[in-house]
Amino acid sequence: MSYYHQPEEETVARCPSCGRAMWPSGSFRHSPPVCGDCYNRGIRRATRWGIARELLITFAAGWTVATLVMANHEVVFKEGTFHRTGEYVTMFIIISYCISGIIAGWKTLNRITPAVFLFLPMLGWIIYFAIKLVLAFFVGLVMLPVRTLYCMFRLYKLRR
Repeated sequence: MSYYHQPEEETVARCPSCGRAMWPSGSFRHSPPVCGDCYNRGIRRATRWGIARELLITFAAGWTVATLVMANHEVVFKEGTFHRTGEYVTMFIIISYCISGIIAGWKTLNRITPAVFLFLPMLGWIIYFAIKLVLAFFVGLVMLPVRTLYCMFRLYKLRR
C-alpha cells in the first residue's frame, strides 16, 4: 500500500473516514488515525457547530427569559390592554436583548479576567460574580451585536 501524497513511500494505516492510505508519521498524529484532510474537515464541522451553539444559546436564553417576564407581567392579561401590543413587543425585544447581552458580555469578560482570581475566598467569589454580572450586562449591550456579527462572519468563512 502506498501513501497517496508520495506513492513511493509505504504506509501503515488507512483513514477510516475516506479509506486513503496514510504515512507512518501522519498515522500517529491523531487518535484514531485519520488523514489530514478528514481531520481538518472534522475540526471545521466542530467549529461550525460551536459557533451555531453559541448563537443559539445566547438568543434562546434572551427569548426565554423575556417570554417568562412577559407572561408573568399581570398587565398583559388585564382586560382591554391588548391595544398596546406595540409596547409589549418593544418591551419583549428590550428584555431579550438585555438578557442576551449579559451572555455576550460574560463571554467577553472571560477573555480579560486574570487568573489571579483563582485564589479568592468564598465571599470574594460572591462579590466577584456579582460585579461580573453587572459588568457583563453593560458590556453585553455593546458586545451582543459585535459577537453576533463576528459569529456570523466566522460561519460564512467556514462554509467557503
